[in-house]
Amino acid sequence: MIIDPCPIYVPHWWQWYPPVGTFIGILAGLGVLVPWLFRTPDQMKRTEKAVWTLVMFALVLLEIRSLYLDRDQHDREQAQARCEQIERFGQIAAGIRQSVAQSEKQYESTIGQVQGVLSTTQSVAKLAKENLESVTGARSFPYVVPFTGIPPAKFDVSRHFVLMIVNEGPDFLSGISVSLMRVMAQTPHGETGAYSTPNPILVGSLGPRTSETVPQLAIWKSDLQTTPNSNHYVAYISAQNGSFHEDIYLRPAKAGGGWAYRIQASKDGNGNSHIFKTIDWREPQHMPE
Repeated sequence: MIIDPCPIYVPHWWQWYPPVGTFIGILAGLGVLVPWLFRTPDQMKRTEKAVWTLVMFALVLLEIRSLYLDRDQHDREQAQARCEQIERFGQIAAGIRQSVAQSEKQYESTIGQVQGVLSTTQSVAKLAKENLESVTGARSFPYVVPFTGIPPAKFDVSRHFVLMIVNEGPDFLSGISVSLMRVMAQTPHGETGAYSTPNPILVGSLGPRTSETVPQLAIWKSDLQTTPNSNHYVAYISAQNGSFHEDIYLRPAKAGGGWAYRIQASKDGNGNSHIFKTIDWREPQHMPE
């Protein structure tokens, strides 16, 4: 059911009235016509004067009533006009609110779609970055350490012990090759020595956070000396993600026989070296004595 917020007032029959001034006009007309059609006041009797007096009062009262009814009608019309204006303004405001709500809904929908596209783009970018890092090995670093586990039978530990290459990182490394040089002396131009591996040894590929022994990469017992700071080796490593070098130091173990080792591995690039792995003196359990 629709309710009209501004109903039109319909006056009753007893609220009818002629235009304002009608009764005053009649009264003025009687004031002119009565003496001319009938008699002058001096000729009228008391009863006749009383009748005309009542007629004049009646006309005055009717005119006053017309004024009040006209004022009430004017007030109702003004109230009706204000109500209609307020209703129209309300409709305009409701339309504006609806438009704003629709705009906000469209904005939120657009933002949601943009955020979805952005999230998808970020996911794709992250996946592409991870794939690129996996292909290039950007987060992995190779280094070598002496193999200190229980040696297999094929390793002649009486004469030498082999080195093990480690992939320090979550990415796959490929194209790995290693050279090992025994440092004989320090010169102003760098280190000089003899290569324990005449040619770089091709290791191949190494999975994330895995290690592999390299039998050809060996340190001979006959080369080791008991003099402090005299057993210094340098490993040169290359992979698809760059070049690396590592300093390896050995000395007689303090506890029991065998040898302890210390390493410091760095990545070469742009004329600088970045140290990424350091192992201070480690006392092994299974190394040649």
